[in-house]
Formats: sequence, C-alpha cells, structure tokens
Amino acid sequence: MRLHPAIHSCHRIILLLLALILPWHVVRAADKLIGFYSARTMSQAMPWIAEEAGLFRKYDLEFQLVYISSAPMVTAALLGGDAQVAISGGEAIVRAHTQGATDLVFIASAKNTLTHSILGKPEIKRPEDLKGKKVGVSRLGSNSHYFVIQALRKNGMEPTDVTYIQTGGQVENLAALFSGAVDAATMTGPSGGTRAAAQGFRYVIYGPDLHIPFAAATLVTRRSILAARGPAPGEELEALIKKVMDQPQEVTERVKKMLAN
Repeated sequence: MRLHPAIHSCHRIILLLLALILPWHVVRAADKLIGFYSARTMSQAMPWIAEEAGLFRKYDLEFQLVYISSAPMVTAALLGGDAQVAISGGEAIVRAHTQGATDLVFIASAKNTLTHSILGKPEIKRPEDLKGKKVGVSRLGSNSHYFVIQALRKNGMEPTDVTYIQTGGQVENLAALFSGAVDAATMTGPSGGTRAAAQGFRYVIYGPDLHIPFAAATLVTRRSILAARGPAPGEELEALIKKVMDQPQEVTERVKKMLAN
C-alpha cells in the first residue's frame, strides 16, 4: 500500500518518540512521563496515534499525552519541567532558544513547510484587502503568527498592515471568524478551511502554494533529558518498527479519527 508522505513521517516520529521514552522507562520505571502536542493536525498526530494504538501500554510505559493549544505555552511548560517531550511548532522553540533557553533541542521534524492559509470575510478578496483588518492567530510568536508575517511580505505588504488578535488555537480562530470578532483568520489543513468556506468565507491567501520553509511540526525535548538516558534497547525498537510499518492502514485510520474530532 502506497502512503501519503505525511503518514510516513508519522511512522518515523512515533519511532523516535518511543526511542526517547523507552530508556527513561528502563532507568526510572516508577516515573510518570508527560508529552505535549500543540495542534490537532496530521503533522502532530504521531504521539496520539501511538497512544491510541496502545504502543505505550505494550511496553508498560506510563505516558500521559496532554494537548495545549499554543506552541509558546508548550515551550514554557517544557522549560518549566512539566513534560519531557513535545511535538510542537518550531517558531516558539527557536525564539526561546535565541533568548537563552539553550537546553531546548530539536530531535526530529514531521513537516518542513508552513501549510496555514488565511480565510476572510467575503468582501476580502485579495491579500491587499487585509490592510487595516483584524487577523486571528493562535498566539503571538506562534507558527500562525509567523505565517501571517511571511505571507504578507510575499504579497508586498508589511506585518504592521494588520492587527493581530490572539484567539488561543485553530478552533478558537474558527469561532472568532464565525462570530465576527476578526475579519480574517489562519487555518491549518483542510478541516478548518473547509468549514469556513462552507459558511461563505473565502481563501485570501492559500499557504501551501507559498512553500514557506520552516520547522512547522517538530519533536523537541531538553538536552539535559537526553544526557540522562542512553540508547533505547535494540530488540524493543526492532519490534516497534515492525509493528508500525506493518500496519499502515491502522495508522491511516487513526489519523482520520483524530482529524474528525
């Protein structure tokens, strides 16, 4: 069965996630491990798939997956020691690193371009129509905020040409658009965009066509955590690789289930 490249990325990052967690379990089996993810999108589906498929239970790992709808909030919580690993947008991690949080480290990426889009009210037909308008983003300093900045520049505009409204996440962006609290908003993937378009909102900027390079969905941890563990046991990882790669249809179905919620 031939899979979409994004599904192959899910496979690889599930393996990396478990490779990171397994040694910790061997050394400190009594500890409860926590991982964050910041968006309900296919590119961040890997930990959720592993949890749904029972891979953590299979290896007797007490791993709690927590959804936090903002990459900056995930970054702060990770730095505060509230979790050992996260799958999140790269913007907040890079920003924190440049400000001195050098313990943070990327160990993998599932998506290397930004795939957001900007949808707006029917009267907003062109990118230049966004001037002076309120645009919903999840958080300042998030991937969605960075996308708007770059998308405006690619269309000959300045980041200051719009007013940014922090909503908290994509679901909140959609709600703000429907309620009229914003004139336009960012959406990631087809789910939010399809719902907005069905209500008469139009694509003002279709992000995938811009091919903006970025570490859009990354697996991140802290260097101090990596230093505390050795490599994962080879036999366990071999069994895990076989399980994941031999069941592509199961992985695909679990991605569909997540995106439908």
